[in-house]
Amino acid sequence: PTTFSFSSLNSTKDKKKRLEGVQLFKKKIARYEHGVLPVTKADLLALEDDFGIYINA
Repeated sequence: PTTFSFSSLNSTKDKKKRLEGVQLFKKKIARYEHGVLPVTKADLLALEDDFGIYINA
């Protein structure tokens, strides 16, 4: 039972980390769309890399 609870807790932490990353990604995209942040090719490539990290975490 103890092992199960620890693995469940770790799974929950991983899911929370992914969700926070996706929410941050959405906020950045919204800022780009509304012109709050300047958009460069490097910014877009960095966003793609960040999103990949959160999805594969």
